[in-house]
Amino acid sequence: MLLSDSSLVTLDTTLCMNATVDPDLLKLVQQNVNTLKIDVERLTFEVQEDEERVSQALNNISTSLEELEERVASLEREQEVMKQEQSSLLNK
Repeated sequence: MLLSDSSLVTLDTTLCMNATVDPDLLKLVQQNVNTLKIDVERLTFEVQEDEERVSQALNNISTSLEELEERVASLEREQEVMKQEQSSLLNK
C-alpha cells in the first residue's frame, strides 16, 4: 500500500506537531521505507552488475577489433609481398 502525497503531508504535520501517531500507520510507513531501501540497494547492485558486464563486453570488442586490425595489416603485407614476387617473376 502506498501513501498518497496528501497522506504524507498529514503524517508530516502530525509528526511535526508531536501528536500521537497511530502505531499501525507508523509500522506501515517503516515497512514501506525499509522495502524501498532494499529495492534501491538491489537496483543499485543490478545496475552495477550491468555496468560491469557492459564494460567487459566493450573491452572484449575493443580487443577483437585490435586483433582484426592486426590480421588485416598482416594480410595487406602478405598481399604486397605476393604482388612484388609476381611482378619480379613477370619481369624475368
